[in-house]
Amino acid sequence: KAPADRWPTGRAFAEALAGAVTTPVATRRSARSRQLRRAASAALLVLVAVAIAWQLWSRRAATAGPALLKSVAVLPFTTSGDTSQAILAEGLAEGVTTGLVRVEGLGVLSSGRMRAYRDRGSDAREAGRELGASAVVTAAVQVAGNRLRVTAQLIDVASGLLQWSEQFNGELLVNGQLQDVFTIQDEITGKIVDALHVRLASAGRAALVRGVRTRDAVAYDLYLRARRATYELTLADVQRAITLFEQALARDSTFAEAWVALADAYTFLAQFGNLTP
Repeated sequence: KAPADRWPTGRAFAEALAGAVTTPVATRRSARSRQLRRAASAALLVLVAVAIAWQLWSRRAATAGPALLKSVAVLPFTTSGDTSQAILAEGLAEGVTTGLVRVEGLGVLSSGRMRAYRDRGSDAREAGRELGASAVVTAAVQVAGNRLRVTAQLIDVASGLLQWSEQFNGELLVNGQLQDVFTIQDEITGKIVDALHVRLASAGRAALVRGVRTRDAVAYDLYLRARRATYELTLADVQRAITLFEQALARDSTFAEAWVALADAYTFLAQFGNLTP
């Protein structure tokens, strides 16, 4: 009835009628039905794909919690058996910390902040929350004669779930030289990185396992004792640390980490000098 809805001319109306005659209504309806069916099938496939993707993502999220971890605290390693090897445990923890620092994008709390937890025996999650870490690394070191066993764990602070745990065994000395200490240290670091789902290129992995490297057991012991003295941050302890570092380097002048630590100790010594009235 509305004039705007009418054909403008009789010719246009005739052409419309001719088209209606050559295309049966049933055929038009059939084509339209096919289009609707195809659209419905496509929509159903999209919904199924979305459901599958959501399910896969949910499962991955449930099992891949460590991928979200942004910072790690390596708590002081505990010892049992020969307790005189506590310094060795500290060296292992420091080596793991140094290795993790090389992982790009991962925050690692400094060894200095861990000293407060050395004798506290704190719950790992509690310590992690206090430190603001996403995950904590703990380890128990056992030394019996020349045998060394390290049981390490990675714990998610938020959930309390154990993300990774493994036991490492080796010997302190092989043919009179340090051997498995560094191998175990590197293995622990690499396993933690894998548990954190951090992807590394081969070059990155090689950099990860570079740490303290001396095969002189005495030089390494002197280095560990010097590091422990440095952490006390008193003038007398820093001076004693410098002496121990120099003794270690006298035994192994290629001991790169000892040179770096010696430089740190001299920096601390200069700071004490600035504080002297």
